[in-house]
Amino acid sequence: MFRQTFSRTRFTNRTVLLRTDFNTGGGGVEATLHRLRETLPTIHALRRAGARVVIATHVGRPGGVRDDRLSTRPLAAHLEAFLGCPVATADDCVGPSALQAIAAMVPGDVLMLENLRFHPGEESNSPEFARQLACLADVYVNDAFATIHRNHASIVGVTAHLRSVPGLLLEREMSHLLEVTEAPERPLGLLLGGSKVHDKVGMIERMLPLASVVCIGGALAPVVMQQRAGVTSLATPPGTDSPLRRLCDALAAAERSGQVKVLLPIDVVASRDIGGHQAVTTAALHRVQPGWHVGDIGYRTVDRFSEALAPMKMIVWNGPLGRLEDPQFADGTTALAHVLANLDARVLVGGGDTAAAVRRAGVDERLWHVSTGGGATLAMLGNEELPGLAALGWHFSTTPLFRSLR
Repeated sequence: MFRQTFSRTRFTNRTVLLRTDFNTGGGGVEATLHRLRETLPTIHALRRAGARVVIATHVGRPGGVRDDRLSTRPLAAHLEAFLGCPVATADDCVGPSALQAIAAMVPGDVLMLENLRFHPGEESNSPEFARQLACLADVYVNDAFATIHRNHASIVGVTAHLRSVPGLLLEREMSHLLEVTEAPERPLGLLLGGSKVHDKVGMIERMLPLASVVCIGGALAPVVMQQRAGVTSLATPPGTDSPLRRLCDALAAAERSGQVKVLLPIDVVASRDIGGHQAVTTAALHRVQPGWHVGDIGYRTVDRFSEALAPMKMIVWNGPLGRLEDPQFADGTTALAHVLANLDARVLVGGGDTAAAVRRAGVDERLWHVSTGGGATLAMLGNEELPGLAALGWHFSTTPLFRSLR
């Protein structure tokens, strides 16, 4: 799959630039700690091999300027607790301070560089910034699956200067996602929610031919319902060529063909204001009063989705079914997390908010795979070209594994 692999790379007495994604993201601190834990196998393997492990990550969106509120130093403290060994820090991710910190390392040491996005060259994929990063190490390892869809210097540009291989987390993520798209167990179900409706269109279009059941909640449900009724909502761009119109047409065509069953909520929890501080009621989706906001799916919908997904052998879940930031709108998502954990099915969870929800429900270890990526998972399932994978020698257009979806 990749031009080089982790297991065939010599790390002994070498300095390794390990790109991780320890960014807080939509899932909050829980998502960060999850990503830290998921990267531990790669770090442990590098230390056992006698490498000097130099970790590079980004935090937040500082816009290319230093912002100490987004420093990686707190991450180093968390990583120390996980590893049980010291994790040194550097005042920058390139330049004299980084080079001096690396010069003080011995095999097995771990160093956390400062936030990559303190430099504008990171997000612009500056060749000069990529060269400065490459000067720090002998080998580059990419374990930042959640950022693999970004054309950034530490993801793409640096690979032009160093021997570059995927980390164990990246290999594991790829293995699970390829199994879903290339060798799925049938019947397969999709459970879709969340608020970033446009981001899911490509993934749904690609996965629809593989699915038997599609359960739709979250912000996507009112959009699909309104499109079916011929109503253009504020969330739905006008015109027949809009991605959402294409998506609704594809869902309708699949239903007409008898290929897939598409289920919308039969009851929802709605509130007069978006924060749910005023009146909250449960009603049929099509009977939600104008100006009211849908916050969650109701228990009749939970039962309906549970019954439809019960026969599935594989389920892909992306996006919570309610507004998880408000506990009174989290019941539907939590209930379905427990339902899926008890099914005899391989359940893949993608998206920071969804992953955080299954961890809070205490069922993450009972699910087949909880991905560390949100946008990257959607892009991968949507068969988009991912710059970070291409930089490691992996292309969808030349890899037979994905031709069946073209």
